[in-house]
Amino acid sequence: RSRRPSGERVSLCQPDTERAPERPQGDDTCSDRNRGEFQMNMVRDLAALIGGSSLVKLRRVGRGASAELAVRLEGARAVGSVTDRIGVAMIDVAEQEGLIDPWRTTLVEPTSGEAGIALAFVASLRGYRVVLVMPDTVGVERRVVLRAFGAELVLTEGGKGLRGAIERAREIAAEIRDSFIPHEFRHVAEADACGEAAVEEIWRDTRGRVDALIATGDAIESIAGVAEGLKRRKVSLEVVAVEPASSPRRAAGFGGDPSRRIDRVVNVGHGDAIAATRRLVNEEGLSAGISSGAAIHAALAWAHEPENAGKLAVVVLSSHDERWLAASGFVHSRYEGSSELAW
Repeated sequence: RSRRPSGERVSLCQPDTERAPERPQGDDTCSDRNRGEFQMNMVRDLAALIGGSSLVKLRRVGRGASAELAVRLEGARAVGSVTDRIGVAMIDVAEQEGLIDPWRTTLVEPTSGEAGIALAFVASLRGYRVVLVMPDTVGVERRVVLRAFGAELVLTEGGKGLRGAIERAREIAAEIRDSFIPHEFRHVAEADACGEAAVEEIWRDTRGRVDALIATGDAIESIAGVAEGLKRRKVSLEVVAVEPASSPRRAAGFGGDPSRRIDRVVNVGHGDAIAATRRLVNEEGLSAGISSGAAIHAALAWAHEPENAGKLAVVVLSSHDERWLAASGFVHSRYEGSSELAW
């Protein structure tokens, strides 16, 4: 296995393209004159596609509001979550510091699912064994995705939340030789390495008009560097953190402390989050999870405040809905019959 030189950091924010090697001398399948036209443009692996999220204006959901809303599709890249960057960053940092090696190290990680999926994804690309410990309240869809990536799962009592998963992960790490706990919650700051690139993307896409950044609490932790970078460019920028009632991090009472970058915290009930999620897919064709629905509900309230008239808010959609399909909010979409045709 080829390894990149120690200390060389691969950018998590820009696609890492590699040109096809030059054809050997004497190869006449392509003339020198046309050879450039056939060069291939490809990334070295899926991890290189993390970053570069698109911005989409909400035309129907935001109709009638005095402010404009645009969503940043963090769930539309690579593994489909805002936490993809964290998974890559954790492994990169640990490798650069010589703490792990794919031929000997077992990664043991407590997770609520999203960052665990990103970690399992990167581990599968680089050849690591990974054991993920999570509360048994985590949805079956996330478990299926994790196992598909080759992760070994250990479920803990849901009532203990993530703290229970953290304690069990430490016990498992003590039992497995050459194990390592990347710990997504302690390495959130490593995702700040992508901050400037994302700041530039948002600033460019909005032409500097962005007045607010709205995201759920877990997404705010993931894009903390983005919030700080945007505030440096626009002091008046408002950063709104949204806490869904169903948030695993909130239930566990655990998470980072990006409070120095947050101007307002909004609590959104489960029913309101579900309703906004349904509106997103029905009116805008955007597939998103319940936490993203909570962010949209809070964003709509922000957009209707008189003092925000004429402003523009960027709302982070942190993941797709396929990891939430077992949740109560999607019961209305389930169908087990043979025909819905009504003559």
